[in-house]
Amino acid sequence: MPKDARISRRDLFTGWRNRLTERIAESEDEPQETGQQETKSLVRENAFQLMDSGNLDEAIETFRTYIRQELNDDEARMALGSCLYEKGQLVQAKVEFERVLRIRKNDSLASLYLTLALMRMEKYDKVMSLLSALESDEADPLLEGLMEARTTLESQGADAMPGVIAVLESSLRDISQFA
Repeated sequence: MPKDARISRRDLFTGWRNRLTERIAESEDEPQETGQQETKSLVRENAFQLMDSGNLDEAIETFRTYIRQELNDDEARMALGSCLYEKGQLVQAKVEFERVLRIRKNDSLASLYLTLALMRMEKYDKVMSLLSALESDEADPLLEGLMEARTTLESQGADAMPGVIAVLESSLRDISQFA
């Protein structure tokens, strides 16, 4: 064996330790990812349970914690937005509904909530712009309700917003009874 081909005990141990460390890291990656996914699922489920039980403040915080990890979960964003809307945090609710609509462009429920948030914020021009962009769909009662709201607002102006809000929120309550 040539003199330069010899490996010192230190080099042998260092190489063995590095390979062992790599193998341990590889074996830990998969279960850790699975554990993280399970934890995320539990956090998400907990947030929905808090929302269903009416504990909106905790639901909002739990949804926010979850969404920081899962940015594209449009269902969780929709739920967060509805909690924020119910708490009167209209600007934050508007942001969540807009994010849902970026993911699901034709989501009638997100459009309804966004319309309501803008109405409550007295943003008549933005409401009309949003409603004008919607396309009618007779198979979707939410969209039909929004089309009727647009017609009412076009004919009666911003003064009709309180009445339109009442009608649209009533349709939301009807939906939640069947959910």
